[in-house]
This record gives sequence, structure tokens and C-alpha cells, in this order.
Amino acid sequence: MQKDGIGVVRRITGGRAVLHWEELTYSILFTMEDFTPFQKKEIFTFIARCLVDSLSLLGIRSNIVEKSRGNLKSADCFAAPAQFEVESASQEKLIGSAQTMKGGVVLQHGAIPYSCRYTDIAKYLKHDIGSLKSASYLSEIAGKRVDDEELLSALRKGFSRHLPLVEGSFTWEERALTGRLEREKYSQDAWMFKR
Repeated sequence: MQKDGIGVVRRITGGRAVLHWEELTYSILFTMEDFTPFQKKEIFTFIARCLVDSLSLLGIRSNIVEKSRGNLKSADCFAAPAQFEVESASQEKLIGSAQTMKGGVVLQHGAIPYSCRYTDIAKYLKHDIGSLKSASYLSEIAGKRVDDEELLSALRKGFSRHLPLVEGSFTWEERALTGRLEREKYSQDAWMFKR
């Protein structure tokens, strides 16, 4: 991978491998208090509903996966739609998502591919590319090229149907902490290859 200029990142949520290429990565943080008394599956379903509503603004019909299916043993995230993820109307995985709950905080993040470039992960993993027939991407489903600006606008509108959104920016302290964590923890082999 390094010879192709592709870096490796370990996600705090765990999960399977994703090739972040020609896609939008989303991250959502809530405090546990925001969702009391709901549990992980209800939170996952709520966020999936926001994503489905956002895609509908692009003319994309999608659903929340009711039950995990496909190649569940593959290292590739897009080889199988998991329960509560978002799939196309024809039941192809459209958004890969993962969630963790730690220290009173809920983090959910995921990948929303614009194109089929995410399938290039097959050359770095030992599995059959045929397993990716269960996945799709936005431009294919929309029947046109979808770009960042268009998707971000739809996400803002879709999520605002369910949540009061306020635009903001990171404080100086938050930016400094982010830089320190990147240098001292997340870029270190001890974190990257921890089992």
C-alpha cells in the first residue's frame, strides 16, 4: 500500500477495512445524555434515518438494513451490508458505518463513496472481488456525478429535519489538542498496530 501512496489508519470504532478514495467520510459525536435512555441500536437507527433522509434530497432512494448479510468474514467493509447501515433501494450497501460508545460519548462515522474506487481495496486484501457485488456508490444510484458541495448540502438539510444544527468551528484549544493527539498517539505504531 505504501508504494501506492496509501496510508493506513486504525479507527477507534474498529470494524473492517475501508479504502477512503473518492468519498465523503462523516463523523458524528453526541454525549450519552443526548440519547438517554436509548441504546446503541436505537442511536445507529436514528443516524441511519438522518442519512436516508439526506440521500432522498439527492433523488436517491435508500433503506436501513434490517439484518446483516453477505460476506461477513471478509476484511472489506463494503463486502456486506450490516444491520442498521444504509443500502440502496436494490439492497446494495451504500454507506459503511461504525460506532463506539466510550467515556460518556457516542462516536459514529462512516464512508459515503461517490464512485467505485473503493473497490480497489481488493488488491490489498485477500478476498474475492465478487463479494463486492453487494455494494454500490452514489453516482451510480443517482445516475449522475455527485460532488462534495451537493452531498454536504443534502446532509445538512437531512440532519436538520431531526436535529437543531448550529455551524461552528474548533477553538484554539481543540485544534491544539487535535495536533498533540495526532503526533503523540494516533500516528504512532503502538496505536496503529495494537491488538
